[in-house]
Amino acid sequence: VCAQQHHAEAKALFTDATVLPRVSFVPWQDQQVLRDLYDAHAIFLFPSLFEGFGKAFIEAMTRGLCVVASDNGGMKDVIRHGENGILAETGDVQGMTDACIRLMRSPAEMAAMGSRARQTGRRLTWDLVARRTLDFYERLIELKRETTGNGVSVAGKPR
Repeated sequence: VCAQQHHAEAKALFTDATVLPRVSFVPWQDQQVLRDLYDAHAIFLFPSLFEGFGKAFIEAMTRGLCVVASDNGGMKDVIRHGENGILAETGDVQGMTDACIRLMRSPAEMAAMGSRARQTGRRLTWDLVARRTLDFYERLIELKRETTGNGVSVAGKPR
């Protein structure tokens, strides 16, 4: 899924003529259409050169897709290589291609990995993210308090 004007450029990245007919290129979609699109596929290829903590790979995981992604950003924090997805070095086109081909040749492995991806993705809720973010800021404030003596928490309550 990417802007229509980038489809030709994305297609040109596939040098193996046997792979390209099995790849779908679609423009940006609303959430319901995107969910249906995920459900119609088994592999989510995410060759990002840099990613903070995007949600696209999490969405794919929650729908049970095998995510083959670059080893950067949030992907390396969530995907356990070979267990709930595949990580390849950022920019390693051959490694990602090989991983996709291996998964397509092993439907049982792909299904098991997709199932584990679904379990992982469904645990990553907005509530969990909010709690972890709050915990992180509380720890930073505690560290600052220890070094400066300021005893105010994130919630504004005295400590």
